[in-house]
Amino acid sequence: MEELTITDMPDRSRFEATQDGELVGVLEYHRKDGLIFYDHAETAIPFRGRGIAGRIVEIALIAAREERLRIVPRCPFVADWVAAHPEFQPLVASDATR
Repeated sequence: MEELTITDMPDRSRFEATQDGELVGVLEYHRKDGLIFYDHAETAIPFRGRGIAGRIVEIALIAAREERLRIVPRCPFVADWVAAHPEFQPLVASDATR
């Protein structure tokens, strides 16, 4: 099995995870005023339960940190993932309702 590849696709406003050339997961986002809003994470049904969505979220949060963006986790999966990983909690915008 080929390694999971995660790529930011800004023209599509999402991170994409591919494996063996197949799209297996996405994390949709949009940006506004120095914030990045993580709107929806999804893994293709045959690939669920393998940690793919969590890996996409981790890569996206590392990118946000590198770009010095504050995050707004609108997707419940992203919010739960951040809550379980305290090293990323400082990225959460104090007013996450924008």
